[in-house]
Amino acid sequence: MPEPDWDVFISYDRDDDGVVSRIAEALTSAGLQVFRDTTLRPFTPISPDLLKALLGTRVVLVYYSASYPTRMACQEELATAYLAAQVEGDPSSRILVINPEDTFTHIEPVHLRDTLTAGRPVTRAALNHLVETVVARAAAVTVPLGRYVRARPPWLTSSPHYPPERFTGRWHDLLRLHSALHPTTGRLTGPVRAPVTVLHGVAGIGKTALAAAYVRHFGSAFPRGIAWSDGRNEVRPADGAGLWVVDDVSGEPDRIRALLPSDPEVPCLLITRDPRLATLGTGLELLDLGEHDIQLPSSLREVASGATDLLLWLAASMTAGFDSTRGAVNSLYRGTSQLIQPTIKRLRPELDQLTSVEWVALRIFATAAPTFVSPLLVADVLAADLGTTREDEFRKAQGAVMGLVAKGLLRGSPHGESFELPQAFVLTVRAVDSDPMEAERVRTQTLRVIRKQAPAERPVIFARPLRDDLNRAERDAAHRVLNELTTRVPFRPLADDHGLLRDALSSIHQLFKRTREIRDAMPSQALRDSTTARPGLRTVTNRLLDEILRPLLSRWHPALDEHFDLRPGNVGRRTHERAWEHHDRLRTELDELRPELQEVAEELALISGSPRP
Repeated sequence: MPEPDWDVFISYDRDDDGVVSRIAEALTSAGLQVFRDTTLRPFTPISPDLLKALLGTRVVLVYYSASYPTRMACQEELATAYLAAQVEGDPSSRILVINPEDTFTHIEPVHLRDTLTAGRPVTRAALNHLVETVVARAAAVTVPLGRYVRARPPWLTSSPHYPPERFTGRWHDLLRLHSALHPTTGRLTGPVRAPVTVLHGVAGIGKTALAAAYVRHFGSAFPRGIAWSDGRNEVRPADGAGLWVVDDVSGEPDRIRALLPSDPEVPCLLITRDPRLATLGTGLELLDLGEHDIQLPSSLREVASGATDLLLWLAASMTAGFDSTRGAVNSLYRGTSQLIQPTIKRLRPELDQLTSVEWVALRIFATAAPTFVSPLLVADVLAADLGTTREDEFRKAQGAVMGLVAKGLLRGSPHGESFELPQAFVLTVRAVDSDPMEAERVRTQTLRVIRKQAPAERPVIFARPLRDDLNRAERDAAHRVLNELTTRVPFRPLADDHGLLRDALSSIHQLFKRTREIRDAMPSQALRDSTTARPGLRTVTNRLLDEILRPLLSRWHPALDEHFDLRPGNVGRRTHERAWEHHDRLRTELDELRPELQEVAEELALISGSPRP
C-alpha cells in the first residue's frame, strides 16, 4: 500500500479563502503536506486530479461555513470523503470539521457534528490548538483515504424496479437523507424501531433519482443489501435486506404501514408525492434545484419551477434553437416547445384521472399561480358558480385540494395553510386542458371572486415568501428585541444606593410593549418554534413575554403604583419607595430575573447572529 500523497485535504467554500489560507499556512508551518484547491468551481463536479488528491490524503479538514452546503463541489468532496471513511468504519477518524457559525444545524450528515474541532481558529491560541489536533490526527493515520473505496456491489442494480442512473448533483440532499436513515439515538433506552424516512415532493422533482443516487453512493453502509420495490403495485421487498426502498407510495397510512419491513431493525425509505405521509416517519421534502446546483437565467428557472427534468433540459440547451431567452420562454408558454413534452407526458396520467371538481380546483390554482392559495378560494369559486355559500362548498373544495396534493400536483406553503401550482405544471395544464372555454370561464370567475374579497377578511391568496427572506426577517427581529432587552434597566445590576424600582418596572413595561410590537409585526412564517438544535423566535419571545415579564409586571406594577399614590408632598420619591414594605422583596426578584434575561439574550444573539451579550 503506497504512502498518502497528502497529510491534509482542506475542503471549503472559496468565499472563505481568507481564513482558510491562514489555517493552511499554519498547518504547513507545522510540517504537514496540505492540499488546498483555489479553483472556483460553482457548477462543475470535482476533477480527476482533485479526486486523486482527496483519496490520497490522510485527513480531510472541512471548513463548514453556512455557505458550504450551498456549493455543489464542496458537497461532492464531503460526500466522497465521508463514504470512503465510512467504509473504514468511523468517519470521525478521517474527517475534522471547523464550524465558524453560532449554530450547527447546517452540518450534514449529523454524525459529522461529533467531529467538530474545539472553538474557532480566530485567536492565535485557538489556531495553535487546531494545528495540534490536526497534526495528532494525521500522525495516527498510515494509509490513504482511497484504500477504502469499494466497487459498486452487484445487488444494487438487481431489482427490476430499480431506476436507471440519473443524478442532478443534490449532494447535500444525499447527506440529509443519510442522516435521516442513520439517526443518532442519544440516550434512548428500550426497543426502538429502525427509522422510516419519507422522501416527498411534487411530481417530477427528482425524488426517485435522488433515492437511486443514494443507493449507488451510500449502498456500502448496508452490508446486507438493499431491496427496491414498487409501492403503487403493493410489492413488498423480500426479507433479509439491510434497507428497504419503496417507490411511488400512495394511499392511506394504514395501508402503507403494511409495506414496512417486518423486521423492526431494518430501516425503510418511502418515496411519495403525498406530503401527508410524512407522519409515518421522518419527512424530507425535496425542493427545486437551487442556483448553486445549476446555472440558468432567472426567467428560465422560474418558468421551469417544479420540473427538474425541464430545468435540466433548459440548462443543457440554454436557448439552443432560439434567438433569445425570451424566445425559449415564449415557446414554453405556447406549449409548442419539445422541452415541455416530457413534463406533459409525465403528468398526463394524473391529469386524466382528475374528477370534475379537481379540474376546477386545478384551473383556479393555474389562474392564481405563482402564488399560494387557500382552499377557501376554491370554496368561494364553487359557491359563486352554484349560488351557495363558502360553508356549503368548503368540504368539497378541501377534498379536491387534498386530492391534488396527494397526486403531487400542488406543493404547500411552509406551514401548510395554502398551496401553489408550480409554474411548469401551469404550462402543462394549459397545454392539455381539453376544455379551454371552461378553463377561461373558471379563470374569469376566480378573478371576480378575488376582486370581491372584503379587505377585512383573511386573504386567501398569499405571496410566496422566500426562505431566505424569512430567515432575514427573523434575524432582524431578534436583533431588535435583543437591543431592547440589553438596554433596559433590569438587564444590569441595580445598585443598592441608587436607582428606583419604579423606573425599573417602567423599563420592563416598555420592554414588554416593544417586544410584543416587534413579534406581532413579523410574518407568521418567519416566527419559528425552538428545536433541540436551534432556538426559534416564536418560542423565545413567548417565553420572555408570558413566562418572565408578564407575571412580574402583573404582580408588582399595580402594587407599587398604589404605594406611590400615597406619597406625601414633602417626601422624596426615593425615600418613599424605600419605606415600602415590599421594597426588599421586589429588589430581590429583579436580581433573580437577571439570569433568565441573560439566557433569553443569548438565544436572541444566536438567532440574530450577533455577538453574545
